[in-house]
Amino acid sequence: MALGIGVAVLLVVVAFGAMLGTWASRYRKVGPDEVLIISGRRRRIVGADRQQMEVGYRIVRNGGTFVWPVVERVGRLSLRVMNTEVVTTNAMSKEGVPLEVAGTALFKVSSSNEGITNAAERYLGRSEDDIEKDVKLVLEGHLRGVCGTLTPEQIYQDRNAFQAKIVEQA
Repeated sequence: MALGIGVAVLLVVVAFGAMLGTWASRYRKVGPDEVLIISGRRRRIVGADRQQMEVGYRIVRNGGTFVWPVVERVGRLSLRVMNTEVVTTNAMSKEGVPLEVAGTALFKVSSSNEGITNAAERYLGRSEDDIEKDVKLVLEGHLRGVCGTLTPEQIYQDRNAFQAKIVEQA
């Protein structure tokens, strides 16, 4: 009789340990400089326009969450500040003067739900190098466009206004 109770208690302890181990293996943590995008299950959220909508993902910041096996998939997205060198050659100024402009751009994914959602749609599963390349191409195009609206003197003398125009365009 005592042997039967001992075996039953042992089985309960082993089952509890297995459940705890399974739960721990599926628990994902996220730091303050990244976000988890868990996809796979439908849920209702309130959008920026205060309308309810159904989406197939959830966003987790600063903490952790359980990810259901088979049903859900997890992706990480960095919220760190990244940088890239932006160089454009033979950009024409307003007066038709060819310019060579070089600079450094600092950028990051917005921490708002809308910004994270947009970035997840474009960059989830891609490396930071891919993000940097895309941002570099976009900024080089905007840099050329802004150079075409200013004279070389305006670009050189009022660098803050030049920078503000580039930020506005980007």
